[in-house]
Amino acid sequence: MAIWSRAGDSGRDTLLTLRAAGKCAEMRTTAICDAIRLRVLVEFRYDGMSRIAEPHCFGLSSQGNRILRAYQTAGGSAVSGQLGWKLFDESKIVGIRLTDTRFDPRPDYNPADKGMTTILCRL
Repeated sequence: MAIWSRAGDSGRDTLLTLRAAGKCAEMRTTAICDAIRLRVLVEFRYDGMSRIAEPHCFGLSSQGNRILRAYQTAGGSAVSGQLGWKLFDESKIVGIRLTDTRFDPRPDYNPADKGMTTILCRL
């Protein structure tokens, strides 16, 4: 069962927080595809670091893993704080939250993502 709750608005972006009980992968998938459809930034933890990213494409890798292609705009990174295009393993995404901050597709975004064998949702 998933519960979407709206956090209080204190002059900053209001965040939608996903609280999950069971079926975490399905709920993360729903949250990711909702963020792509709404074109809103997502916040989450990955490899122990907070990230903010523009989700563009979500699908399956050649190994059958669910992966997110996103443009990371802020937060930590295992590669010296490097921002930009990244592939995130969906199973390692923790505490995903959709923000109210909208984004436009990046000019260099390729909707025919070669990192994925199957596309589940995309811009």
